[in-house]
Amino acid sequence: MIIREWNGLQDRVRQLADDFAAESYATLAADLFLGRPRPDQSARAQRSSSRLLHDRSKMR
Repeated sequence: MIIREWNGLQDRVRQLADDFAAESYATLAADLFLGRPRPDQSARAQRSSSRLLHDRSKMR
């Protein structure tokens, strides 16, 4: 499983998954934002992810 960066499932992450798959690894690059708008700045991303860190039930 490849965990994407804070700004969502980008081409670089997709390419990394493809590279591993080319070496016969089963890969999964999940979009954890589930289609919701992604943070456009690192400060917003940090606020967004800190909510998850403080409430583990939201991470399930």
